[in-house]
Amino acid sequence: IYCYRKQYNKALHVYKSVAYRYCQLLPVEQSNLANVYKCIADVYHRKKFLNKSLFYLKKALRLRVKLGVKTHNALGSIYQSIGVLYYEKKTRDRRAVWYYKRALYHYLKANVRRITCLVKVYFSLGEIFRKTNDFLRAKRYLMKARSLEQNSNNKEKSMLVQILIVLGVVYRNMNQFAKARRIFIRVLNICMNRYNYSKAVSKIFSNDMILRLYNYIGESFIGESDFADAMLYLKMEHYFASILADDNTNNDERIQTQIAMIHFHMGFIYKARK
Repeated sequence: IYCYRKQYNKALHVYKSVAYRYCQLLPVEQSNLANVYKCIADVYHRKKFLNKSLFYLKKALRLRVKLGVKTHNALGSIYQSIGVLYYEKKTRDRRAVWYYKRALYHYLKANVRRITCLVKVYFSLGEIFRKTNDFLRAKRYLMKARSLEQNSNNKEKSMLVQILIVLGVVYRNMNQFAKARRIFIRVLNICMNRYNYSKAVSKIFSNDMILRLYNYIGESFIGESDFADAMLYLKMEHYFASILADDNTNNDERIQTQIAMIHFHMGFIYKARK
């Protein structure tokens, strides 16, 4: 309740009091103490105290490891949480990858039914490898995440939208423009479909994302020297920018520069100068 109300100091006081009492009952309450340590870590994570969160997660991990093979789900959850922390530190990608892979190992060992956990781990690994320009491995993990998410009964499309956008960027960076374009167009169709449109999707699918998707599609046509179709999507981006009252002059200059370059490649020098 305190966490829900964002009264984090009160929540920490309660959790630490419970942890102290469980410490008096070790080793009987070892499993419960691990749960409390993870709760404390989650509160510190919400407060953006990453090092303190990491400290309590590792304490929970040590307790869980002592409990043996019967706690694969709980171990997977802790490894995943530690992976998230290292990922958020931005300078510890290798450690994040190691912990995410340990989380996968334990989730798969437990035959985890919570597909969401696996999807998030696969997606996080794909995102890390994309940022480190290891596109083949990024594609492999993102395709696994996409396959699981598509086969799940989840009617929310927010996670699928995130996976598809990153996968499309990976294909674009691999110069596989046709595949990237199909994915970006699919994302547009998902999010423009009123039946699938939800608050969760709308948070991700911001005005800026709409413009970015049109730009991605236009760039994919440029990569294949299909300048006519590229022009169409870039003009659509420019049109939507004006409708959405996008005041970002950098965006406008970028779009105008790209349109001018297309005019140049198509031989319309006068229009390019204009």
